[in-house]
Amino acid sequence: MTQYWDWIEAAADGAGYGGLYDSSANVLAKLGIGSGHVLLRLGDFSFTVTAAVHQELSRQTDFDWQVQRRLMRAPARQFVGMGDDAFTLPGVIYPEYMGGVAQMDKIRAMGRDGVPYLLVNGMGQVLGEFCILSVSETHTAFDAFGRPKKIDFSISIAAYGNDYGDSDLTEVDVVDLLKGLF
Repeated sequence: MTQYWDWIEAAADGAGYGGLYDSSANVLAKLGIGSGHVLLRLGDFSFTVTAAVHQELSRQTDFDWQVQRRLMRAPARQFVGMGDDAFTLPGVIYPEYMGGVAQMDKIRAMGRDGVPYLLVNGMGQVLGEFCILSVSETHTAFDAFGRPKKIDFSISIAAYGNDYGDSDLTEVDVVDLLKGLF
């Protein structure tokens, strides 16, 4: 896996920040990474302990093995490539205490944009570009005005499917993918 930290200095220089060390800290702060609270970041949406927090992270990676029928013998399998790489992120939001109800609207708007987003975990690993496949939520524990005190959600994302591997990303690619976050 390509480490996001490897590109911080290059991304900071590309964004026009000053000294390398200070720039790295500025870029991380603007991205909300490194503060100890961001668990996962998809585009400009952060899953944090103080807002939308995923309670678990499920990942399924498929590998495509096609069955080859053979005359007078048992079928054999042939590897023809990678299948889907998908994450499911079930979580919870307590709107009174953690970020409000608009967080789900933000992730839905991102899904409607129809573009892949860079996925970076809280340890700085760039996991690649991912598409939002579905968003679901359940509101419970309403107050006297009908506002939910608890929102359970589930977000499904899958790899965009670039023709290059994670290790082939360059600092130029990362700067382009992160435009608009600075």
